Amino acid sequence: MLIAETLALVALDPITGETRGKLSKAHSQTALACGLLIELATQMRLGLHDGVVVILDNLPSRHPLLTACLKLAKKYSGLLNAEQLMLKVSAELPRLRNDLLDALYRRDILHAPKRKLWLFGTKRYLIRSTQAQNEGLDAIKKCANGENSKLAGIALLGLACATGVIDHLLTHEDAEDAKARLRLLHQEISIQLDMQNDDVGELHSIALMEHLYQILSARMR
Repeated sequence: MLIAETLALVALDPITGETRGKLSKAHSQTALACGLLIELATQMRLGLHDGVVVILDNLPSRHPLLTACLKLAKKYSGLLNAEQLMLKVSAELPRLRNDLLDALYRRDILHAPKRKLWLFGTKRYLIRSTQAQNEGLDAIKKCANGENSKLAGIALLGLACATGVIDHLLTHEDAEDAKARLRLLHQEISIQLDMQNDDVGELHSIALMEHLYQILSARMR
């Protein structure tokens, strides 16, 4: 499951199929666009070099939304900074919440969507697989308590913290511990970036992931 898909899934109310009010930031265009770009960074497909986003690997993904996002990144490679590209993805893929949830519907994780009103209104997605949603919640909790310290786990934790998801899944004390752990991880990442190690591709990808998280955190306040 994509990082953005996990974020979209856990923010659904399992009874109504609508976005949980307290988790509405997780379904924002900006957060989900950021999630797609961070996913590509964790896959070493995108990186940050001299302040702009560059393509490191342009092979198509098996997920159509990642392929679409990568296509946009390729179009603007070397021209836009991380925030500009995030906003470009948000503008040119305008229905990310529904597109991500539709993808989960096609994999039998959600029921077919229904409109809150007959022709208009927000699409409601009732949970078909409670196991999948519970696994998504568990994945975030494992990232929060340090059980998953892989790059994708750090990315998921960063998005959960930036969008406030972590504050509604954990107790206040555990949420603050998770945020403190994330701050330490980002400090370690910053140190590694300053050291300029030999793996340039990985270095550029991590730099982009770090930068996107900071941008999203500032926008979600």
